[in-house]
Amino acid sequence: MMKNYEETWKCMLEYWKATHLEHGIDIYNNWDDFDEWYKMTICSNFWYGVTRTGIINTGYISHGAAEILALKKKPTPDHFVSPRTALRGIMEYNRELLKDDDAFDKTYFNLRHIIKVTSAENENARYTNKDGHLTIHALTIEKYKKLRWIGPHGNSIKKGTFPLVDMVPDYVTEFEKKHFNEVI
Repeated sequence: MMKNYEETWKCMLEYWKATHLEHGIDIYNNWDDFDEWYKMTICSNFWYGVTRTGIINTGYISHGAAEILALKKKPTPDHFVSPRTALRGIMEYNRELLKDDDAFDKTYFNLRHIIKVTSAENENARYTNKDGHLTIHALTIEKYKKLRWIGPHGNSIKKGTFPLVDMVPDYVTEFEKKHFNEVI
């Protein structure tokens, strides 16, 4: 039995690497040969691993989420860098990251970070996945700039900015730009 999230995420990460990189399906060498459905399955497995190994709350909350919190309702935790999209970006633009254990572990760890938004804000920030077809409607580096933010210490963040934009890897942005409003 896992004692804490630190142990859990490391165990899940090692399991994922073993089954997808080492003696399992070897996504590093075979990704380009996989059909879209199989790629979606792999990305979903990656998302599951990231989201089930403990979230790390950045302390940033949208004004809308703060308002519902004041009404004693729960805001929605949002992985602002989608683990599925991150893996797609890695496979298309930074596949060598999979061979660098420290860098990959750091990426996996960083993907656990969340912000708090309303459920409507979360839905507006998502890409669509219909019948196995992914469509990216907004770049991660842009979509959260539309919201007003409160920082971890209760400070108001300048309108039109997203304070965590530096945590969005370049390969995610490149993948999103390539597939922006395109069904893949």
